[in-house]
Amino acid sequence: MAANREGLRLHQQLARDARSWQRDGRDASGLYRGAKLAIALNWAPDDGTLAPIERELLDASRSREAAEQQAAVRRTRRLRQLVAALTVLLLVAVASMVFAFVERNTALQERADAMSRQVALRANSLLAADPALAAQLSLVAYRTSPTTEARGSLLTASGVPATTRLLGHTDGVTALSYGGNLLASASKDKSVRLWDAGTRTEVATVQVPSAAYGVALSRDGKLLAAGVADGSIILWDLSNPRSPAQLAVAKGHTDSVFALAFSPDGKRLASASGDKTVRLWQVDGRQIEPAGVLNGHEKTVTSIAYSPDGKLVASGSYDNTVRLWNAATGAPAGVLTGHANAVTGVAFSPDSHRVASASYDETVRVWDTAGGLVSTFTGATSFLEAVAFSPDGRTVAAGGDDHITRLWDLAGGAQVASFTAPATIRAVAFSPDGSSVATGAANWCVSVWDVRAAEVNGHAQSGWGVAFDKTGKVLASGHYDGTVRLWGTSDPRRPTALATLSGHSGPVTSVAFSPDGKTLASVSYDHTARLWDVSDPAHPTLLSSVPASTGQLEAVVFDPSGKMIVTSGDDHLIRLWDVTDARRVTPIGQPLTEHTDGVSSLAFSADGKTLASGSYDGSARLWDVSDPVHPVSRYRIATSRPAPIRGIALSADGRLLATGGEDHAVELWDVGGAPSQVSALTDHTNTVTSVAFSADGKSLASASWDRTVSIWDVSDPHAPQPSATLSGPTDNVTAVTFDPRGGSVAAGVANAPNSLWQTDPEAVARQVCATRGTPVSDAEWRTYVSEDSPTDPC
Repeated sequence: MAANREGLRLHQQLARDARSWQRDGRDASGLYRGAKLAIALNWAPDDGTLAPIERELLDASRSREAAEQQAAVRRTRRLRQLVAALTVLLLVAVASMVFAFVERNTALQERADAMSRQVALRANSLLAADPALAAQLSLVAYRTSPTTEARGSLLTASGVPATTRLLGHTDGVTALSYGGNLLASASKDKSVRLWDAGTRTEVATVQVPSAAYGVALSRDGKLLAAGVADGSIILWDLSNPRSPAQLAVAKGHTDSVFALAFSPDGKRLASASGDKTVRLWQVDGRQIEPAGVLNGHEKTVTSIAYSPDGKLVASGSYDNTVRLWNAATGAPAGVLTGHANAVTGVAFSPDSHRVASASYDETVRVWDTAGGLVSTFTGATSFLEAVAFSPDGRTVAAGGDDHITRLWDLAGGAQVASFTAPATIRAVAFSPDGSSVATGAANWCVSVWDVRAAEVNGHAQSGWGVAFDKTGKVLASGHYDGTVRLWGTSDPRRPTALATLSGHSGPVTSVAFSPDGKTLASVSYDHTARLWDVSDPAHPTLLSSVPASTGQLEAVVFDPSGKMIVTSGDDHLIRLWDVTDARRVTPIGQPLTEHTDGVSSLAFSADGKTLASGSYDGSARLWDVSDPVHPVSRYRIATSRPAPIRGIALSADGRLLATGGEDHAVELWDVGGAPSQVSALTDHTNTVTSVAFSADGKSLASASWDRTVSIWDVSDPHAPQPSATLSGPTDNVTAVTFDPRGGSVAAGVANAPNSLWQTDPEAVARQVCATRGTPVSDAEWRTYVSEDSPTDPC
């Protein structure tokens, strides 16, 4: 009955809806939909009891529902197609953006790489003339992009003494003076600037009425005096160096005051002038009073110096003489004659016994105060303008119009270092501790040069062989003059001269340390091998000298046990020697005779069982020396382009052999078994003279007559990668070796100073930033880098 009642209700509703739909002209809005239609269709009988209009309503509703469903399906399909299309478009857009981003980054990187290479090239071109600026530009290049060229340029900069440049003057620098912890510089720009000698930063600037030609600081740095073009002398109190207080102005000279010097106690001042006189002044409290006029020079007096003991004053003049005066009385104490042109600088030795003078005749002369000439130093190629003694009295420095400041060893007379500036040197001064030399130049710049770093890089004798001891703290170099020199390299940035070993009568071509570092072997063109006790490298002694060949010797190497050395030379022979008792060296077995020309190079494997030799006959050989009395030739290796071999090296594990020779190539060989070539390095443009592996075997250095050292990453010997090319030597590079600590590489150079470079670019970057002084200026940036705004690489 309930079902009948519900059916009756539905039928009645359908009848009403059908009539209404009919009255409305069968309007679609009257059709059933959704659940209402589903209920009606589920109920509707198929027995023909529905009225025709009722059946029409249900059929029309069902058709409408089906049409709408089909339309929905079509809409869904179209929507899906649209979504798919939009997805494709989005992916295309994203891909385009990524591509554009990559392309932009690639373009930016290519631009950075190009700029890096360009700036590195410019830095290299400036290195000889302006090393301070060149080092900063090398760092700019490396920070722009660490290209091989930029890395090489930066590492090359580490091979010259660290240089600080102090900019601020706007005209030529005329004079320098150290006192206390200050450095004073005078300039034609009518100013005197004070610099902190420790931090090398500007402390203060004082202005003067006209060009400042002379400057002097008292020894304690408490007083400053300036000599001015108007003939006056101005005195300042530097109790507060950042705020100099003017004390007095002294007048008396009738021409420019060109030089000043305080007495050691700071109570007297001497002045030199264009009026041909020297004047003495009493400095008392806040006053400066005349104390005497010293006449005798016939032309402008250019320079003045007080002896450290306060007893003498020396003056130099355009009249070609140096005059000595009694500092207490002003009486003449001597005339030093001999210069052929104007004397432009004078300086006393620390013990007051000697006077150095610089002259336009391009010489430095050293005299004893009694008037006798002690030494004459030559080498300058133009007028000399200034001279200074080192605080220990062992070195004289002078600079002039050829832009070079040279340092000479007073005892031996040899030039031991040189510094090149971009302009004429007008002033030279040693720091009180002797570690640096300051120069003032006509290009408005004050430069401070590291003397300690200059020593190993400044020795002018040809270097033919170099070797580090096992610690890397001592470097030995063999030289054309027959000497071996030992250098302290605990800090490779500041090597120090330890000792000179003399005895060979011909060029020393090769040196080698024993594994324990206590013995050094050297061989020479004089046909001898020498063994030296270097357990105290500052005081080496000769142990023995062995006539090791009938010809010129070219190579020597210790075996890893330290009990044997091997020598070779131009007699084609390789000889083994027992050095168990280094004072009684004896031959082992018979010489090895397989090579048909001179044997240029030797190397041992780490286990001491294999000896490698390279020869001018174009071959390398591997020898089994397990039994040194009866060595066996295991392999002969012929280079791919037959040419004399000049350098050979074995990696620490003994599996990789490097050869270098007159074909300009470095070849790598796998010698774990039968030798096979794995790669060839052909970047050098002249004979390769020497090759060396780093201690970890991952890097290889090669030296060449093209005046470069190349460093290669040989982690994968089948695909070596260039790491850096070190330039700077002014002649053929004859030898190369790695510091066993991995931080530097040393090279011997023919007819030029040795070179010692660092190999960690970040370490070099830190050093450049620590010592640079004034950063690259905006004008320099535009000239050498780009028109973009400068960025600080530090």
